[in-house]
Amino acid sequence: MSDADIDVDMPEQDMPLPNEQPEDPLPPTEGVDDMPEDDEGQDEEVEMKIKEIVPDKEVFSNAEAQAPPKRKKRPISEKQREHLAKIRVKALESKRAKAKANKKPKSAKKVYEEKVEDEHSDEEAEPPPQKIGGITLSQDQLRQLQYEAIYGYDSMRKERKAKKREAQAEEKAREKTYQAVSRAVNRPVDDDGWGVCFQ
Repeated sequence: MSDADIDVDMPEQDMPLPNEQPEDPLPPTEGVDDMPEDDEGQDEEVEMKIKEIVPDKEVFSNAEAQAPPKRKKRPISEKQREHLAKIRVKALESKRAKAKANKKPKSAKKVYEEKVEDEHSDEEAEPPPQKIGGITLSQDQLRQLQYEAIYGYDSMRKERKAKKREAQAEEKAREKTYQAVSRAVNRPVDDDGWGVCFQ
């Protein structure tokens, strides 16, 4: 079958020519074409009025008379004064307590002693002694043992820190000596001008 044998019925359409613009399918909008054109030849005359300048003194001369009157404060009663006095006392007490709590203690021993004094000042009944591994210990003895354990650990930690600092200082000195010796040994020879390039 060849191209000549194929018969295709194409629908006929009004195709626009290549240089013509197709018709607009939408109806024209009303009012768009009715816009008035600018009359360039007719300028409207604008009347200019000269405004008088009034001094500020005249403008603000009676401003104080127009201001609303200031309200006077009502005097406070005795009940309110008593209440304010109580609040001030409470605020002062809480401020002092916070200041005391924020002070840094000088040592752990003083903190422990203050806690022991506070506990003994309450004069509460001591709890019964505790039995640990067949040994009966009172609360004071337990606290003392805890304090000694914490203090011992703290002193051991400080000793370890000091030893570590000494070891680091020795290592630093050894490294510095090694670098000085290696620089002296590996100094480039003056006879070889290109020897510095490969280091």
